[in-house]
Amino acid sequence: MSFPEVSRLSIERGDLAVEFAKAGQDWQIVSPIRTRARPGAIEKILGTIEEMRRLEWISAKQMASRGLTLADYGLAEPVATFRLHTGTRVETLLVGIETPLEKLSCVRRDGEDGVTVAQTNLLAMIPVNLEAFRDRRLLSGEAANVDSIEITRPGGGFVKMQKKERTWLMQQPVKNARLDGRKMSELLTLIHTLHVEEFMSPDDLERFGLQDAIVITVRYSGDDVGTRIVLGKKVEDMPVICAKVEADGILGTVDESVVDALNFKASDLRDRDVFQYRPSHIMSIRLLEGDRSVELRRSSGMGWWIEEPRRWKADDFVVEKLLLHVLSVRISEFFAEGEMNDEQYGFNDAAKRIEISCIAGTDGEDENSAREKINTPTLLVGGYDEARGAFYARIGEDSAAVFVEDTPLLRVFGAEYDEPVDGPVRGGRWVNPIVYRDRLMLRLDGESVARISVLRPRGERQEVARGTDGSWQAVSPASSTVDESVVNRALALVAGLYATRLEYQQEGKPGDYGLDEGGATKLVFALTGEEGISKTLLFGSSAGSGEVYSMVQGQDVVFVLPEYAVQQLTRDLTTAGAGHGK
Repeated sequence: MSFPEVSRLSIERGDLAVEFAKAGQDWQIVSPIRTRARPGAIEKILGTIEEMRRLEWISAKQMASRGLTLADYGLAEPVATFRLHTGTRVETLLVGIETPLEKLSCVRRDGEDGVTVAQTNLLAMIPVNLEAFRDRRLLSGEAANVDSIEITRPGGGFVKMQKKERTWLMQQPVKNARLDGRKMSELLTLIHTLHVEEFMSPDDLERFGLQDAIVITVRYSGDDVGTRIVLGKKVEDMPVICAKVEADGILGTVDESVVDALNFKASDLRDRDVFQYRPSHIMSIRLLEGDRSVELRRSSGMGWWIEEPRRWKADDFVVEKLLLHVLSVRISEFFAEGEMNDEQYGFNDAAKRIEISCIAGTDGEDENSAREKINTPTLLVGGYDEARGAFYARIGEDSAAVFVEDTPLLRVFGAEYDEPVDGPVRGGRWVNPIVYRDRLMLRLDGESVARISVLRPRGERQEVARGTDGSWQAVSPASSTVDESVVNRALALVAGLYATRLEYQQEGKPGDYGLDEGGATKLVFALTGEEGISKTLLFGSSAGSGEVYSMVQGQDVVFVLPEYAVQQLTRDLTTAGAGHGK
């Protein structure tokens, strides 16, 4: 049987009389009470009516010829009556007797003078009471569409949580504190799986009561009012509590375990990860302490670069290790709101700060990408609590302070990424750009080197030059012979000269490292292609442990090379006796 779209349905069977109305995509019970209908129940009944197959049509004339009336088919006083509202029309369907073995029913449609024998189990789909039609869920919405939750608990305070751009933030008792996504998902699932075990009447409230109630207000996208759930307190010797959703006409009992599940501290829901990104998502990181800062930025195809205070190539390995430590910082303990004194716990102008920016949903794109850039909350680090083994910290706009685990930050502040660091680190080394600078100090193409000179502190000079045929010739002393093995070894080393470590430079005092004009040995490489261009390596005093202080003239960083490498670079370029090198 076919009907246009049904907007209202009433069913009568014995003492049961219930009326439903469609509200959007859902169905509501509108009589004898107003409440939500069980999902799918009405759709199933309407679908069964649509799919009824007529097996036989018995006209009024045929009934008369057989000496039968509507009463013989159970249609004088129908077993069930369905009224379907379709636009301005009301279609009435009467269902009479049923043959149990063959599942056949006698059906009469309003306006017809005969009886249809149809194969259907329509009567079996009508429950014996109203409760079977009712939606037992306290909430009918989807957990994924929730925008905010408010929970008021007796003695447990008020908690307000709000979702902003897929991130849950606490608004009370702490403003803008990020929440743990997994825990919020578990809370939403808990609330959306609450269901009525037994429906109650208002008279039953005396037995359970809603005094000292837990109140949950859930707001979905586009809903400013929200749905309010009231949960009563536990009752002795009863495994259930009273639950009420006034707007949907729901009053009944739910499992008492929900009370324990909602008995959490506000801090239990908070996210303990300070930063929530993988290293490949990070586009820049800025480290600040007092008036000193260093900024590192990823550049497409070129790795990491120091942008502040000056642009230098950064050591990709060191920066990636830095990111791993920064991104592993976790909150170990939360403070109560207003419990901290800024100055007492080191939140002053000298406090350490870490700022990170990334691009949402990307994996290592460059800073010029058109994708959305995100500036994550700043981590402000104060003093150190030795008893707890943690730093005092604040995160972004969060007004409350926290303790953060010390191990990752000790490595960051100590600029030590491989060896253990004991105790709090001071001295500002972590904001010295030299820590992150690339250890490649010099890279020369051997074919572009036209002349090599070694100048020793006492004025001794050796120099060789490449001839027109490509061979090396002695220039000073002119009567000497070029040792090509020394020349080739030097060119091989400067094709990619890496420092074992970089040192602080005390500006204007190269003599502290034996690198002053009178104390350093110089190795000069004159280059072809651009007239006057040359690169000069300076070698100073011993740095201990078989290492030598060195620098590239014109650069402002002192670095350390292995002593054996310096010896190879400063060996005599020539030997006594005239001739070309061999």
